[in-house]
Amino acid sequence: MGHAFLSHSADDVRRQHSAGVLANQVLLAGRWGQPCRAYNVCIQPDPGAAAALAGLQASVLRLEPSLLRVPESALHASLAWLLPVHQEFGLPKDVLWQRHGPRWLATVADAAATTTRFRLTFRQLVATDSAVIAVADEPNRLGALRRDLVPLLDLPGSSSAGGLTHITLFRYATPLHAPARLLH
Repeated sequence: MGHAFLSHSADDVRRQHSAGVLANQVLLAGRWGQPCRAYNVCIQPDPGAAAALAGLQASVLRLEPSLLRVPESALHASLAWLLPVHQEFGLPKDVLWQRHGPRWLATVADAAATTTRFRLTFRQLVATDSAVIAVADEPNRLGALRRDLVPLLDLPGSSSAGGLTHITLFRYATPLHAPARLLH
């Protein structure tokens, strides 16, 4: 489901992806609506923020109606990918979760217990090759919590949700009608 964004800057990600998006070289969401299995730790926006993001989605859909809209109830920023959807392991994910899930959750709970409340501010919209995302201002506490948490988790795969704090708003169903409109 998309790529990890290694950069810590929305402008860097925009520069990295703008030529491909403009050339309509976008990755179609082949898994959209299909059953999948993943165990991730996510933070959901509060109802007011989710409603604001849904309003932004409605505006973007007027520019590019073929986009696949992430439902308001599913909007989230990822903290850690425990057993990511895009990775397979030697054992079924449910078996791995039964074996390790309680320890992973305890580690996440311990890290969260030492973290004070924080607010994320999303000011930029970026079209990447796999999604249209709302990007949080950097630096932010979620990114710092990720960096603190990842070394503490003993996971079989990649736990990194990337370096860029973001919420995915859309995936691509088809090539874009007017890619340049998503870049402004």
